[in-house]
Amino acid sequence: MNMKARLLLASAAIAVLAGLVWTWHAHFRYVDAPEVSFTMLDGSRPAMSDLVGNPVLVTFWGTSCVECIREMPDLVRMHDEYSSQGLRIIGVAMPYEPPHLVYQFQQMRKLPYQLSLDLDGSLSRGFGDVRLTPTTLLVSPGGKIVYRKTGPFDTEWLRSRIASMLERSA
Repeated sequence: MNMKARLLLASAAIAVLAGLVWTWHAHFRYVDAPEVSFTMLDGSRPAMSDLVGNPVLVTFWGTSCVECIREMPDLVRMHDEYSSQGLRIIGVAMPYEPPHLVYQFQQMRKLPYQLSLDLDGSLSRGFGDVRLTPTTLLVSPGGKIVYRKTGPFDTEWLRSRIASMLERSA
């Protein structure tokens, strides 16, 4: 195969791949957040529908997850900067996490955002069968999941997206 044919084939493959990524992203952006109830450490049980109208950042984590712990200062900064404007951050401890360890972790780290227990795995299942940590999801004020990332999130992109949502809802 000559060089011109290879370039044409490579260009076609890239165009098809870009189309698939765009289609997947466009489809995924508009998935409704599940109708679940969180079990917060303070005993409250807000439902996802109670949070509509504000952006909600849901992050699944574990006490032994190095990347989860590494992300916490960024989550604290986002909470400090945006919670007064309506952002809710909910850290969901995986079902295998003992509640007393999650509580101790929150106290030790002085986390200002809310932590939820996923005692029966219903939150993990509801948000798309989350199995790996960290997994972060951003829910729009309209109740749509607009971002899902397994592994470390892109802090600057996420901050920019949250700021944009808060500007539109102000």
